[in-house]
Amino acid sequence: MAPQAAAAAAVAAAVRRHYRALSVCVHPDKCGREGAADAFAALAAAHTAVQQRLGAEGLRRPGSGGSRWR
Repeated sequence: MAPQAAAAAAVAAAVRRHYRALSVCVHPDKCGREGAADAFAALAAAHTAVQQRLGAEGLRRPGSGGSRWR
């Protein structure tokens, strides 16, 4: 794997790992605090924005449509 591809894979993996960890903390079914639904919606929107940015830069994981992965 080329160094740039390895770095891109590491970025995508870190994004997924942190999103999953945070989503468990604020998911309305897991967190009974007031505003959990709003926090989860904000987190999901941020995750979508980051994924779109990674996709635009060709840094998504293999098989997800990133332009630099072949």
